[in-house]
Amino acid sequence: MRILVTGAGGQLGSDLCRLLDAESRAASPRVLAWAGLTRSELDLADAARVRAVIRDQTRPANVQGGLVVINTAAWTDVDGAEADEAGAYAVNAAGPAHLAAACAQAGATLVHISTDYVFDGTATKPYETNDPPAPVGAYGRTKLAGEEAVLALCPGSYVVRTAWVYGRTGGNFVKTIARLARERDRLTVVADQHGSPTWSADLAAGLLDLVTER
Repeated sequence: MRILVTGAGGQLGSDLCRLLDAESRAASPRVLAWAGLTRSELDLADAARVRAVIRDQTRPANVQGGLVVINTAAWTDVDGAEADEAGAYAVNAAGPAHLAAACAQAGATLVHISTDYVFDGTATKPYETNDPPAPVGAYGRTKLAGEEAVLALCPGSYVVRTAWVYGRTGGNFVKTIARLARERDRLTVVADQHGSPTWSADLAAGLLDLVTER
């Protein structure tokens, strides 16, 4: 199969591209070809550009076992989304909608990455996939809208919700705490939040398993 990664310059996207490159170099039968596109190369808010890229990627994929698109592009600045919900919506909802419509037209499989922020965070046990979403902030609302658009416009798509992602690329909570620990004698951190930190390289490996073993 041919795999296209959107948001390839981000934390998860860069790890996924490194994994795909390693698989390709090892002549793995799981990945015949792949490509990774950064936001500067593919802005999902540009519907015409999205359609053109998916169309171009589908041509070689027709002889490579089909096209799978893994969308890791996202507006992940939670606080920034509160200040500019329209901007977050363009990336987290409208962009995935454009991608889903293009994938449906091309017959491609879409894997869309979402977040636990689609829930309200009041549960006392781990959330299940069928628990009703109830986002309480702009970031969660825009991500939920993206999920709904993907599933409505491209039936058969996968929505993968993750949480507390950290990795070697970009900024994250782990890096922030490590930096502050070097700079300060005392740290003050919230103690009323519970979650599952997710190493982005592990998530990338799981996504590759998902699309190659389905």
